[in-house]
Amino acid sequence: MDTNADVEMYARSHPQFDDDIVPALLERYISSKSFPTILDAGCGEGSLVRALIKRSYVGERVLACDASSTRVAHLARERAPIHAFVDDVEELKNVKSGSVDFFISSQVIEHVDDVRMLNAVARVTYPGSLIYLSTIQKRWYGWYFYRSKAGWALDPTHLREYRSDEELFDRIDPKKFVVIENQKTPLLFPIADFILRCMREQNHDPFIYRRNALLKTLRKIAFPVIGYSMWELILERR
Repeated sequence: MDTNADVEMYARSHPQFDDDIVPALLERYISSKSFPTILDAGCGEGSLVRALIKRSYVGERVLACDASSTRVAHLARERAPIHAFVDDVEELKNVKSGSVDFFISSQVIEHVDDVRMLNAVARVTYPGSLIYLSTIQKRWYGWYFYRSKAGWALDPTHLREYRSDEELFDRIDPKKFVVIENQKTPLLFPIADFILRCMREQNHDPFIYRRNALLKTLRKIAFPVIGYSMWELILERR
């Protein structure tokens, strides 16, 4: 993984904008019954977990962790019933074994050692727990302007961008998990995000959409990233 200095530098230069969105696949499962303990691993500034709380989709314990203390600090300042802490998704050393009812991780697994992360997921969940994972899948003709260890990539910190279902499925141990559902949708990039990242004075405000109704409306205008799909999976712990 990146060093702590790299993680913090990236967190300061690339905030995750708060957008109050819950993906439809996640919403369908997490709203189906009560899950006493949820964990958002790799939570960033906490946009997703706050959206879940707003919709009353969480139980008694809401845990959220990220490798960046900068991102966790943003979330910790919120007046929300969230236990936010710094942790590595490849280890989750601050999470008790078998303690998580619904595990959530959005756009994280492509940044880390995926086998180690899945082993950590298996440890903190228990038979019957549900897991939501999202990542991206890239077709052979997919291209974006960042360079990473994965070549031309959607994000400069990606270690890989999955090219096929098998590339990820082969890493999911069938003795530990069963894939209940997976779906792919075109990956859309909001034009407003691109503009804000080019504006130095706004680049470091993850909550700008919350504060500016016009920008929030403009964010609905998005263009497809050619060759990329959003890939979402629901797993059940065996």
